[in-house]
Amino acid sequence: MLTRSNEMHEMKMVGLQASYNNLTEERDQLQTSFNNLTEERDQLQTSFNNLTEERDQLQNNYNQLVTALTNERNDLQRKVEDTEASLKDLTNEKEVLKSILKDFGWVYFRGSFYYVSSTKRTWDQSRDDCLQKGADLMIINGKEEQDFANRFQKYMWIGLTDSQREGTWKWVDGTLLTKSYWASGEPNGGTQENCGDIKKYDAEKSWNDESCSHSLYWVCEKKLLCDSSLSGLTAVDTRVQKSSLRAAAVILGLLCLLLLTGLITLVVMLTRSNEMHEMKMVGLQASYNNLTEERDQLQTSYNQLVEDTEASLKDLTNEKEVLKSILKDFGWVYFRGSFYYVSSTNKTWQQSRDDCLQKGADLMIINSKEEQDFANQFKKYMWIGLTDSQTEATWKWVDGTLLTKSYWASKEPNGGTQENCGDIKKYDAEKSWNDEDCSHSLYWVCEKKLPQ
Repeated sequence: MLTRSNEMHEMKMVGLQASYNNLTEERDQLQTSFNNLTEERDQLQTSFNNLTEERDQLQNNYNQLVTALTNERNDLQRKVEDTEASLKDLTNEKEVLKSILKDFGWVYFRGSFYYVSSTKRTWDQSRDDCLQKGADLMIINGKEEQDFANRFQKYMWIGLTDSQREGTWKWVDGTLLTKSYWASGEPNGGTQENCGDIKKYDAEKSWNDESCSHSLYWVCEKKLLCDSSLSGLTAVDTRVQKSSLRAAAVILGLLCLLLLTGLITLVVMLTRSNEMHEMKMVGLQASYNNLTEERDQLQTSYNQLVEDTEASLKDLTNEKEVLKSILKDFGWVYFRGSFYYVSSTNKTWQQSRDDCLQKGADLMIINSKEEQDFANQFKKYMWIGLTDSQTEATWKWVDGTLLTKSYWASKEPNGGTQENCGDIKKYDAEKSWNDEDCSHSLYWVCEKKLPQ
């Protein structure tokens, strides 16, 4: 009996040991799974934190880019507006200068100014007059210019001659005649008629050869030069009893289940967060790309505008300087927004003013010390636009404004009712004005203001 009892006990012990070993192995597997899940959770949490940080950084970069692009766009817009304003001012000034020249009998056409005389001279005398004006007799380079010349409806000299070699017609700039508009049967004068003119201006072919000593009207031409982010568990003692092992295994299993549930929840949250993050990232990237494209397009447009505007500004500036030069050839001088002309003959005050008015100007008005100093530089005893002829001692300028700041010489004005017109007399001193009898004959100075 004892032997059987021992055998049964040994068998039971063997079974218990086997169960214990199985439970221990199961516990170790659960512990490993728990550790793996904990590590995976921590990795996911780290990835989530990294994605969140990356998203925040991208959002910050996006905000900075939006601010920078907005500021850049505003700066470019201001530059464009400033450039357009400068272009408009130059264009207006150019048109005013053209208008001034038109007052003097000059007409603009396709890059040149033209002047047709009101008197008659020989061909050489006519050319001399053009050269004195900084121009030359007209050169006709095409049908449009020929039609333009015919519109003057005058029998007049042009810059064509064969005086150097009979039959070899040249323009006054030395170029050979290639395209011609001779009237029927012309030229026919041989060595007796060596200068070209427009005679039959009612027809397209209107040229005629004429004796250079003949007196005709003439036409001068002056060309213009200008054309941009579970703690670990404590191990179970391997020497515990079977019931403790089972309890530990159950508890560990529950913990693993809870951890797995939490892990699944975290994975779901991370997945949703990643999807939302990716969607936001896509939106941010699209906005970024749109802004970048808009910036590039704006920069391209700005660069082209700057290039075109700079070219226009350069052309207008060149034209402006050429126009000023032309006016200077006629005796007009530019100073601080006005052109001034000093006569070479003497006239009464009223005759002087009439001459200025015929030129589209008026007698000079002096508004400042700088303009007074400028007027003195002409070194001439000359009329200015000042008079008290309406009311004695009430001096007014020709535009009707009362005199406020004056530059009368010492003891002037002193002429009473006998001297009612103002002039510059003692031009070597700052205070140079004098009152004078309006019927006296003096030089005079005209002024034509440019519009502001």
